[in-house]
Parts: sequence; C-alpha cells; structure tokens
Amino acid sequence: MLNELETIIERDIRPLVRHHEGDVELLGFDEGTGTVSVRLSGTCVGCPLSRITLKVGILRTLQKEFPQIRDVAAEQEQVTEKGNV
Repeated sequence: MLNELETIIERDIRPLVRHHEGDVELLGFDEGTGTVSVRLSGTCVGCPLSRITLKVGILRTLQKEFPQIRDVAAEQEQVTEKGNV
C-alpha cells in the first residue's frame, strides 16, 4: 500500500504543492488508526493554509483510492534563521 500511496502523492499531490514552493513526503501509514503520516517542507512550514492542504488536498485525494484512510498527520520541518533544517 505504501508504494501506491507514494505513487498518488508523486502523481497528484506533489506537483500542486511544489507549485507553491512546498513539498510533501510520505512517512508511513498506520493501519490501526487509518492515519497517513507525511512531512511538509518548504513554504508549507508555518503556512496557515497547510492544514487545508492536508485535509482537503492530501486526505481527499488519497481517500479516492483508499477509503480506509481516515486522517493525514503532518510533521513539519524545523526552520532556523539559515533556512530549513
């Protein structure tokens, strides 16, 4: 299933997120909770719209092919004065 999720992210989600100078990386899927874990980076870090990206963009897109997915949780990169770490 992880390979299929990665394919959907690469094909349908990442191009849209990168259009706004951000990125999304698949970290895993918890079958028990139905939660997909991702890492947001780039301009997604600290963006007030990143929650909408998660719940409307990423979650709904993944649920089209995997209705068992219940949620998407994001881990965001830390930002320092020098940039992303």
